[in-house]
Amino acid sequence: MLGGLLVAAQMSLIAVLVWRSVAVLESPWFISGLIVSGIWMLWAVWSMPRKTLKIHPSPSEAGELCRDRAYRWVRHPMYGAVLLAALMVVWADGEWFTLLCWLCLVPVLWAKGSLEEKWLGERYPDYKDYKRSTPRWVPLWPMGANCLHIWGRCAGWGLFILLLATLAWQTYESAWDRSLFDGGSGHNIRAGEAAQLIDSAPNLLVLDVRSEWEFSGQRLPGAVNIPINDPDFDENFSIDRSTWREGQSEC
Repeated sequence: MLGGLLVAAQMSLIAVLVWRSVAVLESPWFISGLIVSGIWMLWAVWSMPRKTLKIHPSPSEAGELCRDRAYRWVRHPMYGAVLLAALMVVWADGEWFTLLCWLCLVPVLWAKGSLEEKWLGERYPDYKDYKRSTPRWVPLWPMGANCLHIWGRCAGWGLFILLLATLAWQTYESAWDRSLFDGGSGHNIRAGEAAQLIDSAPNLLVLDVRSEWEFSGQRLPGAVNIPINDPDFDENFSIDRSTWREGQSEC
């Protein structure tokens, strides 16, 4: 019963993340993450005997314990590949809803893996030794109780927390960017759409609202810089619009 519920929750969350991935197909983060996770997933499927492969956490009656190839490095390589691909969707999408789905998927896969390991321990007496020496999801994750491994785990958890904080900040910043247009005549567009718009309208006015320091780096050709944090932003924006030649568009 519990195994079936965890499978249903897993597939539902993955379906939502797949739906969200449609909007970020052009993102290099998503493409690179999908390639890496896809290779890792294929290696995990190839490593497991076909009679053992199943989506339910209960061990197959005709199955056998797999401890080589991908399973030499982690106990649940498929779950790790799924989480990596989903993480790239979150990174590229920048939506609170997508981040929430990923944060829900992590404990679901953790609980499903723990249930699977409980049953595997009952079926295979040597599984406990394998569990003590092999990380759950992340290859080379420190295992054991000595001082070096403890510091390694602290560093690993520190990086994990830093990653979550970065995801949260990016999601917050994306939400803040969208809130700038709430109730107005503007809307957000993606990089590919912006490129097509600029190519189709050579007289387009491109307004860059980043700081002067950011604008001094990479920027779109012909862009006009009016920093949004400038106290005179509204006044400068109005002046710039009024002096722009008639018949030209704004972006």
